[in-house]
Formats: sequence, structure tokens, C-alpha cells
Amino acid sequence: MGTGGVARAEQTASPPGAEEYIIWPSDGAVIHGGKLWVRMGLRNMGVCPKGIAFPNTGHHHLLIDTDLPALDQEIPSDRQHLHFGAGET
Repeated sequence: MGTGGVARAEQTASPPGAEEYIIWPSDGAVIHGGKLWVRMGLRNMGVCPKGIAFPNTGHHHLLIDTDLPALDQEIPSDRQHLHFGAGET
């Protein structure tokens, strides 16, 4: 158990056929003006808050104009690494 009695999820592989995708903006789009919305989708998996241990679920991270950190490293939380750890969709 983690702090506050919440079970900490271990990193596990996604189930077969799981797919996360971005509906909008399209790949390579350049957004001007500083504000935008992102529409994401998820197949064959569920979304839950960070730290909840429930099979075949997880939460989103959105990386903007940056590379994916090594998989054994935490993803930073800043303007280029947005966390949706409350299970937002």
C-alpha cells in the first residue's frame, strides 16, 4: 500500500489489442496561440487514477515536443509532460 492507503500499481504490459490514439490534433499539426484541446481515445483497456491497482487500466501522459524518457524513469511533470493521473479522459 502507498501513502493514504491507496494501493500502488506496478507497471505491467498492456493487454493484447490495447491501443491509445489521438483523434485531434492530427499528427504533425502545428498549433498557434498557446491553447488547444486534445481528443484522445483508448481501445481494449480502461482508465483509472494513478496508484490504483486494477487489471488492464492506467492513466494518460501527454508529451509535447519532447522525447519519451527511458521506460525505467518517471515522466517529469512540466509544460512538455502533462499528467492525467486523476484518470481524466
